Amino acid sequence: MESRSCVFDTILTPKSDEGCLSGNGVWSPSKNGSASPVMSAEEREQVLSRWNQAYPRDASIPALFEAQADAHPQAVALVCGSQRMTYRELDERANRVGRHLRSLGVGRESLVGVCMARSVDLVVGILGILKVGGAYVPLDPAYPQERLSFMLSDAEVGVLLIHSGMGEVVPGYRGHRVCLDAQWDQIAKHPGTRISGRVAGDQLAYVMYTSGSTGQPKGVEILHRGIIRLVFGVDYVQFNATRRILNVSSISFDASTFELWGGLLHGGQCVIFSDRIPTPEMLAKAIREHGITTLLLTTALFNTVIDEAPAALAGVEELLDGGEALSVSHIERALEQLPSTTFINAYGPTENTTITTCYTIPRPADFQHRSVPIGRPISNTEVY
Repeated sequence: MESRSCVFDTILTPKSDEGCLSGNGVWSPSKNGSASPVMSAEEREQVLSRWNQAYPRDASIPALFEAQADAHPQAVALVCGSQRMTYRELDERANRVGRHLRSLGVGRESLVGVCMARSVDLVVGILGILKVGGAYVPLDPAYPQERLSFMLSDAEVGVLLIHSGMGEVVPGYRGHRVCLDAQWDQIAKHPGTRISGRVAGDQLAYVMYTSGSTGQPKGVEILHRGIIRLVFGVDYVQFNATRRILNVSSISFDASTFELWGGLLHGGQCVIFSDRIPTPEMLAKAIREHGITTLLLTTALFNTVIDEAPAALAGVEELLDGGEALSVSHIERALEQLPSTTFINAYGPTENTTITTCYTIPRPADFQHRSVPIGRPISNTEVY
């Protein structure tokens, strides 16, 4: 497995004016640049370090979620079709799952596989893993068996969370299988009270596999701190108790990190898209029925919706797009067809925990070079 990746910095191709641009927008030229330093050592420390720590960097996902569960116990945390789960219910169910996993030996930074489609149980399972200090390895059940088997073996996953019918997806797996629906009566015997023990911000939260530059799957290790820096102390998008964020991404795609924790760590709602493949028609239905305020789409899906049915996105207040270069023609049409939506071009590799830089597209937009910028680093992030 790869060594732990840096979750705060990204290395881009150096240019003649290379330097460092902090999340606060201050440019510091490198020693090779032609400009002279304009800040003292103390000022530089303030800009690059102290001002970039305006988030709970030592906290963990379970601690921040539990704070919301205490503050808003009856608020709806998860929605999936007709199923709704409050913060208190989600907290208690995750505690039971966590205790069951602990009985199987799961502890600090133990890797637990999660092979389920988008569902309430998927979120319950992930939160239960994190509550006992474990880290989850997301496994999309639509992946080929060979890829799933490689990831389970490479990560040395000792426990695997599944749903009924998922057994044939990974037939050769020999570790502990925990079927959250079929075994729930057994899991429910564990207390739903909080699990003792502190999870720290510098602990492992998940290992997500990318294709790797050679085509061989590569495990990227992400800390709690990387996720928390994504959704706290930022201004590229709103996170609060009024937000309803649609989880339309596969659990094996890092956009799911934004979709799950952007709402659940702020008292908002995570609405789970229950259909397997998102179409413009089904997206429109979900957005309308659940009052979705915040949406993150891949560039390919965004282009498809804009081509076929841009009105499907009506009502979304903030729409982030990422994964590939954003098409100028598509964004121009989107700006025309959806006057009430704020469009944000988001860039970031998996190693940087979903989003590194953002560019909020102005109205009127002026794409002088017929390209959409990737913008500036979000708060708590530096780009070199």
